[in-house]
Amino acid sequence: MARLLLLDDEEEALEWMTTALAGVGHEVRGYRSGGEALGDLCDWRTDLIVADILMQAMAGIAFARLVRAHAGPRVLFISHAFNKADAVLAGAVGYIQRPTT
Repeated sequence: MARLLLLDDEEEALEWMTTALAGVGHEVRGYRSGGEALGDLCDWRTDLIVADILMQAMAGIAFARLVRAHAGPRVLFISHAFNKADAVLAGAVGYIQRPTT
């Protein structure tokens, strides 16, 4: 299975995504900030990053650009906001619009 890095500042969303993906056999690490995740990327190789676009400390777009600048793993965005063009410009491999609750 895949090694996935999840990035979402909403604790509840991060928890259910981590649980669901780990439950089907993926190795998952979840982070609530881009800074934390960047530190771990130096020591842990991931196959895919799933990141929220709108976050407090470091937006997912900025995080993706940093990762891409260093030939890092692919990024898939998930967000309530519809920012498909920004996701594509940041080099994302995909974009999923999270339903609003």
